[in-house]
Amino acid sequence: MPPPLLPELRFHLAAETVALWGETEEALEAQGLPPPFWAFAWAGGQALGRYVLDHPAIVANKRVLDF
Repeated sequence: MPPPLLPELRFHLAAETVALWGETEEALEAQGLPPPFWAFAWAGGQALGRYVLDHPAIVANKRVLDF
């Protein structure tokens, strides 16, 4: 499922099949805490993606990585 603000992009997010994700989620769940912020497409990353899509000349011939 694409992020709400960037329907034309596909994000690679942590999934249940990633060992660190599973271990972290289980440990947090045992403490009654929500999943970590880095497991989701956060608003700042979506805003950066939206800006890049709306202003492609800024990144022409470059790679953009947000992590």
